Amino acid sequence: GLLIAGQLFGFAGDTMLLGKGFAFFAGGIGLFLIGHIFYISLFGGISWKGLKPVQWIIAVVCMLAATAGLILCIGVSGTMLAPMGVYGCTLMVLIFSGFAGVIRSKSVSVGKPATWWIILCGAVLFAFSDSLIAVRNFGTLSPFMSGFGVMFTYLVAQTLLAIGGTRLI
Repeated sequence: GLLIAGQLFGFAGDTMLLGKGFAFFAGGIGLFLIGHIFYISLFGGISWKGLKPVQWIIAVVCMLAATAGLILCIGVSGTMLAPMGVYGCTLMVLIFSGFAGVIRSKSVSVGKPATWWIILCGAVLFAFSDSLIAVRNFGTLSPFMSGFGVMFTYLVAQTLLAIGGTRLI
């Protein structure tokens, strides 16, 4: 259920981003955000069990730093700073879910390491794809390159998340 919901919201978000203008951009990112929450519920629900407080603190600091760096590099400002910050943090939590699975799969029974590497790669590619969308909207990336790059990395990311998710459930 969570995996399929993540896939469906990702597809809906991608469809929404085909439109032009702020409403389509905001709607697409909002739908992606919901899809990521479903993925995080599935992957994080498995990979986070038993993490120690110090591991959580390190993870939160790293996720906030990565989000801030991403936002600064892309050049987001003004009214979009807070929503993009929330979205960026969500992407970092998704990446952390995969990373925690990779680390923990070697010592506890949370799935095979290869499965978590697939999930981690999918999460990183999703963040890269979304970064291309942000750069296209806030930066100077060519629409052609960002369009191709976004779709290619998005499709590979969704495929990897689907493969990893089906191997876990």
